[in-house]
Amino acid sequence: MTRRTLSVAALTVAVGLFAGAGRNAAAQQSHDHSGTPATAQTTPDRMKMHEQMMTAMKAREEKLNTLVKTMDGATGNAKIETMATIIRELVRDQQDMHARMVEMHQHMAGGPSMMQSGAQK
Repeated sequence: MTRRTLSVAALTVAVGLFAGAGRNAAAQQSHDHSGTPATAQTTPDRMKMHEQMMTAMKAREEKLNTLVKTMDGATGNAKIETMATIIRELVRDQQDMHARMVEMHQHMAGGPSMMQSGAQK
């Protein structure tokens, strides 16, 4: 595979992942909590967990933005290496998100998660 083909393939993957991340970010920003039912208890622990999650998300977003700026200014192998780093970060974020979803499902369901069982197949 030539370097150009590899660059185009990596860029295509990165653009696809960023496009999905952009849609998710827009959906999160427009998410409205005002309709939360009164039965949904907001405990201090949940509020703290939510704030920690939001802080971590913002830090990941800033890291990706920095990497993209680096990629935009790079050429040749440096650009390819930065693209590979971006893809690794996006994959790591996806894996972390899945693990958190499994953990939340287990907590809410009070037992082993079907998501976890499916992921192990």
